[in-house]
Amino acid sequence: MLSALSYIARGIGFFGILCPWFFHAPYVVGMTDKRIRFFTIFFVVAGLLVAITVGLSSAQSQRQVPRVLAGDPKVEAVFDEGDSYSCLEKGTAKIVECSLQGGKVKLGKAVDSKDASARFIRAARSADIKAVKDKAGKDYLKALKAPKPKEKLSCLVGGENISCIFDGKNLVTW
Repeated sequence: MLSALSYIARGIGFFGILCPWFFHAPYVVGMTDKRIRFFTIFFVVAGLLVAITVGLSSAQSQRQVPRVLAGDPKVEAVFDEGDSYSCLEKGTAKIVECSLQGGKVKLGKAVDSKDASARFIRAARSADIKAVKDKAGKDYLKALKAPKPKEKLSCLVGGENISCIFDGKNLVTW
């Protein structure tokens, strides 16, 4: 995913291709130096403004990808993997690749997510744990967020509270 600066750099690069024409054309037409200076500054400023506008709008559309993915009825949560996204399928413990193609959400194959929250949710769902709470009563499973590693938690399994710890990959109960 490209950042706003890379889009701006692309726009400036494209404008740079056109600059020689803007600098050479006035002499062909027979303009005075004062007018050449004015039009040169005008075209450079206008080109930079267009490049910045295109860059910022492209970056804004990239930021909306997780929102669009999360709005899909098949997706319960979206996790940013850096260069891609992984999604939790609704009602399952399955974490899959997900992408936005042509305005539609495409779910791919199951992946081993790098995101701690995704690993936590998968571990809790696959062990049939209904709730994972800390001492203050915050339910991490309901919030779809991972607790701090090695934090003592209370897991609700089959109507019974059991002590558990999330080690970063698995929920360990005792």
